[in-house]
Order: sequence, then structure tokens, then C-alpha cells
Amino acid sequence: MNILPKKSWHVRNKDNVARVRRDEAAAEAERRKRDARALRAEQEASVRTELLRKRARAGGRSPSPTASPVLFPPPEEGPNREHEAEKRREQERRERALGVLTYLGQSAAEAQTCPPWYLQPPKRGEGAQGGPHEAQEKRKAVLDPLLDIRKGLGRVPNPKKSPKEKARSPPRAPPELEELRRQRLAREASEAARSRELLRGLRDPQKPREPQNPPQERQRPYNSQFHPRLPPKSTWNPPRIHMEHSKSAMDSSTQNGHGGGQNSPGTPQNSHGTFQICNGQFHPRLARGGPKHT
Repeated sequence: MNILPKKSWHVRNKDNVARVRRDEAAAEAERRKRDARALRAEQEASVRTELLRKRARAGGRSPSPTASPVLFPPPEEGPNREHEAEKRREQERRERALGVLTYLGQSAAEAQTCPPWYLQPPKRGEGAQGGPHEAQEKRKAVLDPLLDIRKGLGRVPNPKKSPKEKARSPPRAPPELEELRRQRLAREASEAARSRELLRGLRDPQKPREPQNPPQERQRPYNSQFHPRLPPKSTWNPPRIHMEHSKSAMDSSTQNGHGGGQNSPGTPQNSHGTFQICNGQFHPRLARGGPKHT
């Protein structure tokens, strides 16, 4: 009930508590007025009945004019107010004991004459069930180290089990010796098969072993990411400049009578008089390795 205390409809709000108390007071006043009217009507009925009885006793004659009828008799002729109040208090006490009658802001446990069982402290000492001797025996049984040993051995006796039930329950049969031997042989056979498979893989490996020495940089295959126009090749060979072939071509041109400034028809030269070396990296359509004249 302590949630949302700022809400106007909260039952423990001061305004709501005052409103409820005003309503209860108004209801109590209305009840008192109703009881007073009922009491007055009952008194008037009793007075009229008494008047009719007196008239009947007089033989149907009307009473003397000097005697006036009493419309409001004294209070002692009405019901006993003390008895009514006592009955009301007894009813409230019974309802409060049952937890039916509770006032605003009062819990059901506070309204009862005696606290409920979950609020009562446990009974200790001589008045407790079983006495202190039984409690001490239970404590010793819990702290007994032999109990843990019996639990580990599976021999904990069940005190709730009667001897008849123990006799009716069939004993647990231990596993047979032949079954245990069969399981052991199956395990040994599976381990032997695994060992043979492992030795077969070591003697006759399916995949070739990789060389221990890593390949050199010149023996590694090139990546087509950097040379997409080159044909695929397992290893990449760097381009060789055929200087020896060019030198032999120059010597042959000198021997044939051509000057140093003249070029032979078979010698590759460019427009500046220098030799043109063909590289397959830049001209993949030309034959690699031989000089070409441009």
C-alpha cells in the first residue's frame, strides 16, 4: 500500500482518510436516526395497543376525557440500551478476531486478538513439542560424521520406511561378471582400433608433408592483383635483360664494317640509337626472351 503515495486516489492519503471518517460518522448518525425512528414507532405502537386494551376492558366505552393518552412514554419502557451495546461490542469482537472488521490504516493481523501463527515465535524449552532432549538428539544426528559416510556408501536407512515395505521392495541386483567382462573387451577393442588408425596415418600419410625450409621470395608465385594482364603461372621469374645478346649483336655489326654510329638491320635500336629490350611484363603479346626491333 506504500506505492504511488502522491496519487489522489491513494487509500492512505490524508484527504481520503478524512473523507472516509466523515462518511463513517455520517453513516453512524444516519443509523442512529433510523434506530430512533424505529424506537419511536415501536413505542407509539405499544401505547396504541395499551390504549385499545384499556378500552376493551372498559366494555367498549371511551376513557374519561380527563385522562389524556401518553404519546411519549418514559425511556424505561423501551429496549435495554446497555444490552444492545453489549451485543454490538460482542459482535465487533468476533468480527475483529476473524479479521473481517478492520479500520482504515489497520492490518488484519493487528485487528486480531491474538497474532497469527506466522508471527508467533517458535516454542522453545520444556513447553516445546518433544522437549529439549529430542532437539538435542536431532542436532547430534545432523552433526554425526558417520551420516556422510553412509550417504557416500548408499546405505542411509530411511526411518519413514516400515520393515514390511523394506521386505517387499526387491533388492538391487549387482551387475553380472560376464556383462562387466563384455564391456571391458568392447572398450579394449575400440582403443586398439583407434591405435591402428593412428599408426596407419603416421606410416602412410595421405597429404604430402610441407618442406621445412620456407621458399624464397623469388620462388613464390605472384599475385594477379598487381599484374592482372599477365598469364597465370605457378612461379614468377623476374625479367632478364639480354645484355649478352645485345653485346654480341654490337660486335657482329662492328665486324661487318658498320661503324659505332651505324646499326645493323638485325640489331634492335630505337630512334635515339639505343638498344630496345623487350620485356614480357610490359608487352605480354610479344615473345619473351628475344630482342625485337620497334
